[in-house]
Amino acid sequence: YVVDYRSIKIQPERVTNAPIRTLSLDIECMAMTQDEFPEASKCPVIQIGVITSKFGEKDVGTDTDNSIVFCLHETDDIPTGKVEWFVDESKMLYAFYQYVMKFDPDIITGYNSDWFDLPYLFDRMLYLGLDKYGCLQMTKLKTRPVIRWTQVFNSNQMGQVKSERYNIPGRICMDVYQLMK
Repeated sequence: YVVDYRSIKIQPERVTNAPIRTLSLDIECMAMTQDEFPEASKCPVIQIGVITSKFGEKDVGTDTDNSIVFCLHETDDIPTGKVEWFVDESKMLYAFYQYVMKFDPDIITGYNSDWFDLPYLFDRMLYLGLDKYGCLQMTKLKTRPVIRWTQVFNSNQMGQVKSERYNIPGRICMDVYQLMK
């Protein structure tokens, strides 16, 4: 078929974009000693704070509908959001994974999320064996897996610095720290 663009009629009720769903996160980990930096192979995630937004929807809900904290062990409620606590870290991380998949964000953001939070979460899920439940497949595109890559930076001042990142197909990972640098 050949269609002339002048014959296309605009339907005003359909001149909007689909809502953009954003999930912002921050994790807290607990190092085993006071002098060490947390490592996913031995230090648990103790909290995952999440705030969600749906840009482009008329009813975005209340602040308490859009914020949740996943906590390891019993934790007091907070007035500005929902608290879900778990006695087991694996169950907490799996609940977070289910929350992400249900909300289905287009954008995942955080402060230093590309270089710490997301790699730490994925590495911790892998360490705890949650990959067998699909937790490492937080993609929108089911035929494309999450991609992990390592970047090595060498300098005379810092020596060799190795970092790992994840690409989540179908979702934009936007690190506010990297944007501000």
